[in-house]
Amino acid sequence: MTPAAETPVGDDKSTKAKGDNVQEGEEHEDDLMHPLGIFGPQFQQRETEDLCFSMGMTMKEVQQLIDIFNDIDANCTGLINLREFYFLLDTPQNAYTSAILRFAAHQSDPVKLDIDDFVRIICSFVLLSQTDVIRFCFETFDEDDSGSLSKDEFIHMCESIQIRGEGFFKGNFKKAMEAFDTNHDGLLDLNEFMAINHQFPLVFWPLFHFQQTMQAKTLGSKLWTAIHHRQLKIDAWRRYMQKYLGRAPPLSWQERWCGCILADQRLRLIAAQLYDQDMLRLKLQASRAAAENLPQYKRTEADRKKLNKMAQSSSKNLQTTQRNVQKSSR
Repeated sequence: MTPAAETPVGDDKSTKAKGDNVQEGEEHEDDLMHPLGIFGPQFQQRETEDLCFSMGMTMKEVQQLIDIFNDIDANCTGLINLREFYFLLDTPQNAYTSAILRFAAHQSDPVKLDIDDFVRIICSFVLLSQTDVIRFCFETFDEDDSGSLSKDEFIHMCESIQIRGEGFFKGNFKKAMEAFDTNHDGLLDLNEFMAINHQFPLVFWPLFHFQQTMQAKTLGSKLWTAIHHRQLKIDAWRRYMQKYLGRAPPLSWQERWCGCILADQRLRLIAAQLYDQDMLRLKLQASRAAAENLPQYKRTEADRKKLNKMAQSSSKNLQTTQRNVQKSSR
């Protein structure tokens, strides 16, 4: 695996005198926006790289997603159109399936996807829990962001996910609304909407089928399940470190006895780096907030040298952790 391309922290630009905290904080925060190249040069957005990294994905798994994209992008334009994307997923484009495009926060073309959009959409949606899938559906059809569905929004939802009223609500959506509207306000809030899944589980079957199809058409459900388990471990260790001020989580008995053959060491290194990044972002936010509260404050040269040294030390720690992760994943 090629070494990660790191953004230098102590360059000439970063050592120039700054007028106040805001400018210096924004510059260092910019360093956290550039991709490091840990999965290759394809990604242009740091968010995409961080998402795959936080899921514990390997270089090989990410490359599989990139290869799928490249197979569709036969002309090597770096873009695929939405028709090709939904053809890959073997799914019609409707109000619900189009909603997953929201995961591509930086989509540059409304009718096309680049590799960052493609990977973020797949990785964000494919591992949503059943509850999150239903919540995602609710938020999609809550068009006015009121926190509840009106009768028209509910009917639109049913039509979009291809529910046939006769099979579920005996053809009467109004009666269905009345049955689940427990507080009789003429609207369905999220809790009332969730209750539909308990009484009519097949109502949301098209949603879960869409997610399962996405799994099957990309890395396969078995591999996505393995990635999900890794993500849960990383998230748990990351929360532990946040709670106990960076202390490493204790080893499990499996790690104590089988540490040499388990992949958990790599996941621990990932959790540690994510924690370091979280702390660095918090420091930058605090620095920016302090600058806003003290707009007249001007840093001395000694202050700037001290802060630059802290930034270099933090960056060095991140680079060291990243190299260790790369070595363990080879």
